[in-house]
Amino acid sequence: MNLRSLLTLVVAIAVPLLAGGIGGIVSAQAIPTWYQQLEKPAWNPPNWLFGPVWTALYISMGIAAWLVWRQPDFNGRTTHAAAGFLDGANAASVALMATVTWELGRAAVVDWLTAAIALAAAAVLLATRLNSVWLVAGGAAVGALGPLLR
Repeated sequence: MNLRSLLTLVVAIAVPLLAGGIGGIVSAQAIPTWYQQLEKPAWNPPNWLFGPVWTALYISMGIAAWLVWRQPDFNGRTTHAAAGFLDGANAASVALMATVTWELGRAAVVDWLTAAIALAAAAVLLATRLNSVWLVAGGAAVGALGPLLR
């Protein structure tokens, strides 16, 4: 490995570590307040495990980015096995996002007004080509007027 490749590897690892470190610093004050009060499942890992796991994850992301960066002609689908793996990863990520969206929706829709806003936004979204920014703005406006509607 030459010096340029080594420096590229160091930078590729440093970028996600730096981003994770900044995120950790920004969110550290919230850990004792809201995070400790969350109802966690029985399979929730112990708190001491988060630091090493996230550090290993960030280092792995950096190494992966470096490996891709080294291949100027890399297209991600050089073999059938790679293509199958990437298709599986895409399907799993869609399933994960759908599940998280469903759970967040269940947690957010807590009364009839919120449910009405969500249903109206879904109807407008499906019936028109309205930019979603306007749906969010409309929901915010109705939500702000919510006390008058109750």
